[in-house]
Amino acid sequence: MQMQVLPSTHVTESKLTFLQLMYVDLTIWLSIVYAISQSAKKFAVSDIDRALSRNLLQDRIVRASPLDEITKSNELVRWGAVVHRIN
Repeated sequence: MQMQVLPSTHVTESKLTFLQLMYVDLTIWLSIVYAISQSAKKFAVSDIDRALSRNLLQDRIVRASPLDEITKSNELVRWGAVVHRIN
């Protein structure tokens, strides 16, 4: 899976590999806050706050693992077996 969030001077385009993301049922919301006006930033923050207060943004973690199991955990996530968090 390829994911670059912040383009640099060398790589000017952010990329997400859609097909792989589709198989893990992932939804991504992006907010580029450094390139918008102050009023738009305030609106984005209030929009996210509103969604949080209405429980529209939900954590879907089903299992947490210690750091020493990171390879095994990564494989489980990569193949869509679980939604995971590494502690």
